[in-house]
Amino acid sequence: MNSLTLGELAEQHAMSANRFSYLFHKYTGLRPIDYVVNYRLERACELLKAGNFPIREIADRVGYDNPLYFSRLFKKKFGVSPSAYK
Repeated sequence: MNSLTLGELAEQHAMSANRFSYLFHKYTGLRPIDYVVNYRLERACELLKAGNFPIREIADRVGYDNPLYFSRLFKKKFGVSPSAYK
């Protein structure tokens, strides 16, 4: 759950950030940032189901420093708060 930038991803594939973003969207249907957010939130669901971890720890494990921001994203995607999802 390391932080990634679009520029770093593009550089790894020897292309510009705009080109990488365009091709990523073309083949996945998602912008790179949307893909990362969805992946992180799906991983958070797994952690919520698997253990009795505090929300703060889950947020940190999936790459969010701010548990309140994480909770807002989670609720926006799934319609319930992380604590209610447990």
